[in-house]
Order: sequence, then structure tokens, then C-alpha cells
Amino acid sequence: NKTRSRLLSKTNRPLMLLSMAGPNVVWESHNVRLLKAPTFGFGIAVSGGRDSPHFASGDPSVAISDVLKAGPAEGKLQINDRIVSVNGISLENVDHNTAIGVLKDCGNAVNLVVRRKVLLPLPTTKVDRSSPPFKITLCKKSKKDEFGVVLGCKLFIKEIIQHTLASQE
Repeated sequence: NKTRSRLLSKTNRPLMLLSMAGPNVVWESHNVRLLKAPTFGFGIAVSGGRDSPHFASGDPSVAISDVLKAGPAEGKLQINDRIVSVNGISLENVDHNTAIGVLKDCGNAVNLVVRRKVLLPLPTTKVDRSSPPFKITLCKKSKKDEFGVVLGCKLFIKEIIQHTLASQE
């Protein structure tokens, strides 16, 4: 059940929407090229795999578990991105050691395909304004009288106190 449509990322790069993962969640596919740096490697740590799932759900994906600051992956990969493939080699449903071996054997450059979970904004609902607001005018008979209304944080009547002007209307 894969839905495919073109999207643009925040950097206007085309993305592929892979599938809906819930009512307001989608999986985006990202192609990322990294060049190995002498002191950082690719600047990532990975965890997971079929034999040691990273996620509590038991998802066997190999996931990015750390992105080193100032490393080659900074700004390109995010923690919890799922690695789909490395230089065209699928990492879906592989064990952890296989994933590490594929990453180590790829030389000084790597082309990754990753899946990233993205939350969509919740849909907004329109308020029906066809009925006019309800208006009441309270008048004090003396300065000691209280209106008997307790306002809540969004300016609504939270409570009407008994035996006051408001409770009589």
C-alpha cells in the first residue's frame, strides 16, 4: 500500500512520499551522498537490525542513532532515519553486523537512501459563526454585589456562583 507523489523539501529538493504511517504521519524518502572525513568517518552511528531492533515496536530497520556535529552527515541525516540502502545494497531486514559491514566496505563515498517519519500539520476546522453570540448584561444593585462569574483562561464562563446576580438570569 505505497502511495507515491512528488513533494518538495524545505530545500526545494524533490522527495518521494512513500506511505502514510498514521493519520498525520508520512514517510519521506531521501537520497543522501556522504564523503568520508578523516576524523569523522561518515559522521554517523547506526543501530538496529533484524537481530537487535532499535525501536521498541520491534521494527528491524537499521537506524541512524547519532549524527556527529560538524561531521559529513550533519544537516543531511537525522536521528531515527531508517537506512533503506547503501550504494544500492538493501539494508532492509538485515542483521546489525551485515549493516556495519556494508557501511565499512563502501569506501570514501556513500549514497544512502533513508526513510524519514514526518508529522503533517493537523487539519484545521472552521467554527460555525451562523448563530450570533449570546449576550447578557449584569447590573450591580450596590458596590458590594458580585457578578458571580469566574472567568477561565480563554475568557469563558467557568462557573456561575449560586445566589448571585448571574445565577438569577
